[in-house]
Amino acid sequence: MFTIKVKEELIEYCKKQISNYNFGKRSQANGTPEQQLTGIIGQSVVMELFGLEKVDGRYGFDEGVDLVFNNKKIDVKTMGRTT
Repeated sequence: MFTIKVKEELIEYCKKQISNYNFGKRSQANGTPEQQLTGIIGQSVVMELFGLEKVDGRYGFDEGVDLVFNNKKIDVKTMGRTT
C-alpha cells in the first residue's frame, strides 16, 4: 500500500467540476454529489500519476472508462472513509 497526498488545488478543481457537471448518468447507483466528488478526485489523482489531462465534465458521460493507458481501458474505483 502507498499513500498519495492530494493537492488542494486538485480538490478545488474537482469541486468545480462536480458543481458544473452531472457525473452520474447510469441507470442506478449514480452516487450523491459527495460520492461523485470522491470518485472524481480519485480518478484525477490516477490521471495525474499517468501524466494525463484532468477530468473534464464538458465531454459528458465516460461510458464507464475513466482513462485509457497503453490501449487498456481503466475504471478507477474509490471509497470515502473516515478512518
